[in-house]
Amino acid sequence: AYEISACLVGSEMYIRDRSYTDGASIYYTVNFRLPPSITIMGNNTRLLRTEGSNRCFEGSCRRENIVFFTKNVQFGSTTVTVTDASGYAVGDKILIVGEDGTSEDKAEPLNYEFNYIAAINEKTITLKSPISFGILLSKCNTKGSISSAINNGSISKVVDGEIKISGIEDITNTKNKTDGFITIKYQENVFIDNVKSLNQPVALLQYSNNITINNCRVVNKYSDGSYYHVGVVLWETNNVLVNNLSLIHISEPTRQAEI
Repeated sequence: AYEISACLVGSEMYIRDRSYTDGASIYYTVNFRLPPSITIMGNNTRLLRTEGSNRCFEGSCRRENIVFFTKNVQFGSTTVTVTDASGYAVGDKILIVGEDGTSEDKAEPLNYEFNYIAAINEKTITLKSPISFGILLSKCNTKGSISSAINNGSISKVVDGEIKISGIEDITNTKNKTDGFITIKYQENVFIDNVKSLNQPVALLQYSNNITINNCRVVNKYSDGSYYHVGVVLWETNNVLVNNLSLIHISEPTRQAEI
């Protein structure tokens, strides 16, 4: 487990190898980038952001060595052909993204998956498990997308990991916020507990699996439409469990809480 340090060095928030920090207030100007695997025990640490900092923690299991498919992929196939497989090895964990064109939405519920490489023969990769959706290259980067139509119809190397965050409170009272207090993409195994957010969702997760969110709260102090009234945002996620999530609106001018 780790402690969030109340000191800043340059533009980075340091995390020290200790159990936790009690009720500290931390001031910071940039988003803290999470590694693929980390446990953070805030123990009611309060975070105050300056203007322009939209997220508390940003976790993105790094997509490395992105390569594109050269042929359409059939549902249930265990092989894919890519532009260059030289950066991959047997046993690598990969993220597959693509579109079959059946949806006009930004992305489909099953247009991504995590898999492992079982074998490589030049530019043909054999997957450990059959792919759970089809991919039409003519639809990639035009209809469906990943991160605004970038790198759709591709595979990328990712890292196994587990993110655990607990005991954090956002005390930044500003309208200049986007995404989630905690924003995580391309990740498996995420656990968020006892996190309180102000004027934005506790968490936004996308292209992620195996998520547990417990005992979290969102407080909204604005009623002019500058904030969307949700506790958690889930885009293209699987196996999600949410328990005891509270959404509180404090109305003006009486500041009466409406749950």
